[in-house]
Amino acid sequence: MVQTASGQIQPDPLGLDRGYYLDRDCTTLSRHVLQQLQSFGPDAQDISALMNRIGLAGKLIARRLSRAGLVEGTLGFTGEVNIQGEEVKQMDFFSNAVFISTFKQSGLVCRLASEEMDKPYYIPENCPIGRYTLLYDPLDGSSNLDVNMNVGSIFAIRQQEGYDEEGEALDLLQGGHKQNRCWDTILYGSLARLLGLFNWEGGVHSLYF
Repeated sequence: MVQTASGQIQPDPLGLDRGYYLDRDCTTLSRHVLQQLQSFGPDAQDISALMNRIGLAGKLIARRLSRAGLVEGTLGFTGEVNIQGEEVKQMDFFSNAVFISTFKQSGLVCRLASEEMDKPYYIPENCPIGRYTLLYDPLDGSSNLDVNMNVGSIFAIRQQEGYDEEGEALDLLQGGHKQNRCWDTILYGSLARLLGLFNWEGGVHSLYF
């Protein structure tokens, strides 16, 4: 049963009282970011913008995964081997390309470092003002795809130290205790979910796309 604007109780043909809709108490990534924007300084606002880009990348990857086996180029290997000696899967290649293309438009990220690339990827148009680096595994556990098990994207955001004029990215070779922004994991399944620790606001959060 549902209540109308006039206060009358009527049958519920759409199933609204049975949960066939997005629960208003469900915290999505976009909703969480909007709630936090007014509470923190410029750095936190940068991270909020970056988290929205990560959310976009996650949605694109989740959409592709939902069609695995139905769309050409989603399963199987590319024939290449990554820097860790692992055979690169089609979805590894696709997911890495998604992160790169998504952050090219961010204006905030100058470098991306992935296990699918031998060296960091630079975005020259972002580097004059982009002071952040995204370190990530675009699709962790991709070997699980053939047996229909969960996979995920793992990433961290770090602030660049110095100007990296030589293009060697030496400031990335530091201990994990110097991680000063956030780290997160996107879990892909029947419902994509982001698990994250945001150092700029504290606490661990579980958010939905």
